[in-house]
Amino acid sequence: MSRMPRIIERVARFFGLQSWFRLLFLCVLVGVVSGLGALLFDSVLHLLEKQLLNEWLFNTANPDYQYWPLVVVPAVGGGLAGLIAVWFAPEATGHGTDAVIRAFHKEKGAIRARVPLVKGICSILTIGSGGSAGKEGPIAQIGAGFGSTLATLLKLSVRDRRILMLAGVAGGIGAIFKAPLGGALFAAEVLYREPDFESDAVIPGVISSVTAYSVFTAIEGHTRLLDFKDPQGVVLPPLTFPSPHGSAASELFHYAMLSLLCALVAFLFVKGIRWIESLFKRLPVPRLIKPAMGGALLGAFAVGLMLATGALATDMEVGTSQPHHIMAGGQRYLQTVINSALDTTVYDPQSSLKLAGFLAAVVLAKIVATGLTIGSGGSGGLLFPALFLGGTTGAAYAKLCRALNEAGWMHSFFSLTPNARAGMILVGMGGVFAACTKTPIASLVMVSEITGSYGLAVPLMMTCASAYVLSRSFALNEEQVPSVAESPAHRGDFQVNVLADIRVADAISNTTPEMFLAETPFTKVLQRIKSSSATVFPIVDANLCLLGIFSLGDIRQIMNEQLVGTLIVAGDLGTTNVISVTMDTDLNEALRLFTMRNLDEIPVVESEKKISDASRATISSAIRRPRGPAGTLKVIGMLSRRDVITAYHQRINEMQRAEAQDNSGSRVFVDALQSVPHVLASPLIIPKSEMVANTAADPGAELLNEPPETPSDGSGKIG
Repeated sequence: MSRMPRIIERVARFFGLQSWFRLLFLCVLVGVVSGLGALLFDSVLHLLEKQLLNEWLFNTANPDYQYWPLVVVPAVGGGLAGLIAVWFAPEATGHGTDAVIRAFHKEKGAIRARVPLVKGICSILTIGSGGSAGKEGPIAQIGAGFGSTLATLLKLSVRDRRILMLAGVAGGIGAIFKAPLGGALFAAEVLYREPDFESDAVIPGVISSVTAYSVFTAIEGHTRLLDFKDPQGVVLPPLTFPSPHGSAASELFHYAMLSLLCALVAFLFVKGIRWIESLFKRLPVPRLIKPAMGGALLGAFAVGLMLATGALATDMEVGTSQPHHIMAGGQRYLQTVINSALDTTVYDPQSSLKLAGFLAAVVLAKIVATGLTIGSGGSGGLLFPALFLGGTTGAAYAKLCRALNEAGWMHSFFSLTPNARAGMILVGMGGVFAACTKTPIASLVMVSEITGSYGLAVPLMMTCASAYVLSRSFALNEEQVPSVAESPAHRGDFQVNVLADIRVADAISNTTPEMFLAETPFTKVLQRIKSSSATVFPIVDANLCLLGIFSLGDIRQIMNEQLVGTLIVAGDLGTTNVISVTMDTDLNEALRLFTMRNLDEIPVVESEKKISDASRATISSAIRRPRGPAGTLKVIGMLSRRDVITAYHQRINEMQRAEAQDNSGSRVFVDALQSVPHVLASPLIIPKSEMVANTAADPGAELLNEPPETPSDGSGKIG
């Protein structure tokens, strides 16, 4: 048994799995905590909803039922949640998804350890007292908070902390929605408004999501979040496309019409929440009182809605006027809507039309109710309300089509079967969800997993994509950035290194440099450099092999010395600690050498073989030593910083001209989708201190300014 760890280590090393073992362990740990957190949150909330909401607040069948608790209870719950949040973690207010996105992009994946706990308590108080919000946002923030805290405790890098945070999001969403793949894709996709993914988070998200899903369903069971059931409560087979006895063409037409409604509802949802938020922000009252005001207004609105929609209400369960239609999470009523979709009972057209109008009123009322809850500073999620709005919108459209068909106002070709009408509910859920969250791929996968209706993949794809394209001017999550390239978390990842593709041979302008034989007297050196524009000079032997270099700074150090002209030669000025490049060296490496040695010019030699370092500071004693064969380190030019700058700007201009030429035709996709601008190249950002070469550097040579003039030096004289 003692050999087993060594065997595992050898196998891991052979297949390169060392880092994967660590990744697997951390993601499984995050998934376990996310699953347990989701289980605890859901259990406490379920208990509170059962005791407080279902048996009292929403029990309108009770003969002694009174309306005042609908106003008082949400106000008390919202007030307590606001008080706790303001005192302990103000960032726990609102919906948790936006806070996670902000932490990823702008806060290096850091979430305070107390935030998940405070968020969970505040959300339980808000939703458990009747607030219109979902439980997935808080659970996602609980998982994200643990992932961030774990990475901080283990002193992982910022990049790893961001990945573990997203793994926590995937675990929380995958557990509470019982959608492991949808949760993983959602965590990687929700960060961006464009169809982009955080690719590094997909595999960790899958591991965490599957683990959290397994932990959650081990206790809660594998029953789907939403099911289709007959009146006896028997779960029916999943829906398919096209539906039995239905027409694929006519159903696709209706799904296309539904995508327009989904985009409209998403627009009303997002703008309505933003508008209500702005109203509460302008109220001259303390911040901790606003959630209580929102709860009281929500209850009053629910009472008014129950009284106002009495004329639209029907004797069917889905059409009864009840407070739980717009209060709390809405899962109970959405399940009722789904169960009624397959109802084949024959009704008169007027009843179906009234039911369609009632469902449309519920959609608008749910938007207002969620805005009052979240916009006032309440704590909760917005993902399930988006699913609720989509499902109710699909049901309203299906009821409208049924009314038109029963009245004879719709051609038989466009009539919908009961299964197709039920499909409208599921596809509507995906359409509104995709339009709000900007996650078209995750939306279709998540809805399929929530309901088990994988056969609706085709209409889900079309509706999610269409609703997403139609809704690109707004987004539910304000902290989303357009794409990976514009995320502060990826600053530097997408910089195109233009200099790496340019060789010294393509940039050098001085191929006849000013060189000095090592034996040249100092007086002649001074005479030569007076008429030269160079700042760095190579020292060579009779075969033009590089021995060293000296700069104007070396000259200034001894100019005031007496008798210097007779005692010092060029070889005494230089050093053998020389760096050089060849014609095949790329400018990226050359720029690194420039900044490393703080030089203005670097010798260019024929051979890649570098001159060896000498232990002595000068090379006077090396003059008499035998030199290598001619051409071994022969100097053939001097590369300057100006050459690098000029080559860089020339290449950028070439790329821009090529880009303009490629885009000279019709720009259908660019104009329609407003795609992210293509990043041609990154600025050559170099610290200002590194832009000065020795004491004679040109103060105006900055890499990001206009390209400087090419040096005119080219005398090529050898002393």
